[in-house]
Amino acid sequence: MTDDIFSRGYQQWEDRFKQSSADQQPLQGDVGREIQIAVDAYRDRYGESVARAIDIGAGDGRHTLYLAAHGFDVLAVDAAPSGIELIRQKLERNSLAAQLVVADLRDYAIPEGADLLVASYVAHLLPDPHAHIRTWQSKVRPGGICVLSTRGRLPHDPDDFWFPEDFELKRLFEDAGWLVLHAREEDNWNPKMDMLFRQRAVVALKPEAQ
Repeated sequence: MTDDIFSRGYQQWEDRFKQSSADQQPLQGDVGREIQIAVDAYRDRYGESVARAIDIGAGDGRHTLYLAAHGFDVLAVDAAPSGIELIRQKLERNSLAAQLVVADLRDYAIPEGADLLVASYVAHLLPDPHAHIRTWQSKVRPGGICVLSTRGRLPHDPDDFWFPEDFELKRLFEDAGWLVLHAREEDNWNPKMDMLFRQRAVVALKPEAQ
C-alpha cells in the first residue's frame, strides 16, 4: 500500500488487530442486525441450499463466522493480515470454514455471482466509495442480497473519508433498481464518545430481471 490517508486508515486497523485475541469475542457476538435480516430473507426465499457469501472488510470476523455458522460458503476479504489471522483462529476453534484473503480493498477483484455480499463499516476507507458500491452491486447475482452498513464522521476522521447523508444508502440502491428490504438511520448518544453516534445501513434485493 502507498503512504496515503487510506493506507494509514488500514494500518490503524492492522495495529488494533495485532493487540486483539481470538478469545475476546464469542462466535455470534455483536453481529449487526442487518446481517441477521439478510440471512433470514435469503433463507426465506431460497431455503437451506449452500450459497456464496462475500464479506468485504471482514475485520474481526464477526459476520464471517455468523454466515459460516448459518451454512454459507464464505469468502472473507480484509486488508489487515492480523485481522484475517484472528478470523482463521476463530473459525478453527468453532469447527467452521471460510476462504480468507488479505487484499488491498481499493483494487481487489471481487468474484462474480455473490448470493449475499456484505460490506460493513468499510466504505469510508475507500477512495471514490460510490464507484466501489456500484462494483459491489454488480457482483451480486440477480436475486441476491447486498448488506451495506456505515457510520457517521468522528472527530478524528480525515476530511477525505466519505460518510453518507441521510437516506443516501437507500437511494443508492433504489436508484439502481434494487428492492430495499430494510433501511436503518440512527443517531444514538454514545456516552464514551460524548457525542451522537450515527449508523446507516441497508439490506437490498437485486431484481431477477437485471
